[in-house]
Amino acid sequence: METKSQNEQRLHYAVVGGGIFGASTALALKREFPDARISLFKGTHASTASRDINKVIRMAYPDEDYVKFAGQAMKRWETESPYCEFYYRTSWVQVRGEDGNENIYTGPKDKKISTDELLRITGSREEPILGAGEELWLNEDIGYVDSDLALEAVIGEASRLGVTLEEKSVTRLVVDERGTCQGVEVGGHAVTAEETIVAAGAWTPGLLKKSNIRLFEDENKERNFFNVTAVGVATLALGDEEFEQLKSMPILVTNTGEVMPSKKHRVLKMTTPHTFSIDHPDKLGERDIDVGPNRDVLEKMLPQFAGRELQACVCPDLLTPLQHPVVDRAPYNQGLHLAVGGSYHSYKFLPIIGGMVVRHIRGEEDQLLNRWRLERSSKGVAVHPSVVPKTR
Repeated sequence: METKSQNEQRLHYAVVGGGIFGASTALALKREFPDARISLFKGTHASTASRDINKVIRMAYPDEDYVKFAGQAMKRWETESPYCEFYYRTSWVQVRGEDGNENIYTGPKDKKISTDELLRITGSREEPILGAGEELWLNEDIGYVDSDLALEAVIGEASRLGVTLEEKSVTRLVVDERGTCQGVEVGGHAVTAEETIVAAGAWTPGLLKKSNIRLFEDENKERNFFNVTAVGVATLALGDEEFEQLKSMPILVTNTGEVMPSKKHRVLKMTTPHTFSIDHPDKLGERDIDVGPNRDVLEKMLPQFAGRELQACVCPDLLTPLQHPVVDRAPYNQGLHLAVGGSYHSYKFLPIIGGMVVRHIRGEEDQLLNRWRLERSSKGVAVHPSVVPKTR
């Protein structure tokens, strides 16, 4: 039987993971339950999908539920602090007419522009290298966010409201003989909690396995439900004159990747959809990254940077079936919840995803929450199919 002193030390909520799901959940829980004792176990990992330097904020989805949800997030990015402090509505320009357009989404306000117009709005000196039949289309309702800085601001706001921040990584979940999750283990010490929310991104499958947590009876489903993946990201440092020319440029999008500016970091970032499966994100330091595909995107859209030195890093993320996040209870472990599965498209939901986790904990019904359960249909169209890995 717990004493009063032990009860006072026991957390109401332990949130595991310092990415968008964890940070947003910790903040939303504290706003919903101001007197609750909440700890956010951020961990020590610097290279994650949530801590990338910038992310596209858009409503373009092939799925109407996500269009609506992204629209709600967009309003927060545009109007609410701290989100609006890191958001830039720059627009984006798509190259269309390429073979295979699974990474291209058409918006109702898209308009065709000329290469001269592109040069004017980008500040670029050289025309993009377009293939036969390729066209440029502008969407002015899209922007980007300095994502690492916005994430830290949300964590800072949670801390200001009283959430305790823990820098150390959780080594395992503490489960008693009845299967009830009693909290987490950190640095060899147990921290007890009434409810534990695992939001550890690509580290989630490893943490569950180490803690002997099962999610499915079927062994094949248990093994294949989550896909731990990574993608190579390249950046180009801009000189002072280059930065002044390009700092307000739109995001440039091709079927093979994107070029994005960052005002805070004074760089261009090149991403591609070329993800690959990995065994565990902690092993990424052993892998060399080929920035050739990132360079190709850059030199196609901004040929004046041909041959320039690029810096590379690797961002891991957790893919789920059809790329729907998981916000659900662990079926065999009372007191344990999952809020994971960014699948390379969920950062934009930072302002509102925590509210969905709170609704889940309250037991509320919602169409998206129904789709985000562990038990889900395998039929349907993936949210962002171009980033599903084809290699290991």
